[in-house]
Amino acid sequence: MTNRRTHTADFKRDAVQLARTNDNVSSTVRDLSVSVSPIREWISAE
Repeated sequence: MTNRRTHTADFKRDAVQLARTNDNVSSTVRDLSVSVSPIREWISAE
């Protein structure tokens, strides 16, 4: 069984900002070692 990682609100905000700055979710996923789904959810939540 895998452990779920929890991310702070600051991390989520910074990840969304990075994804928007890069205009590329894929590079953000690689840079932060986070899967695509959470980042897309965080982007749509804003």
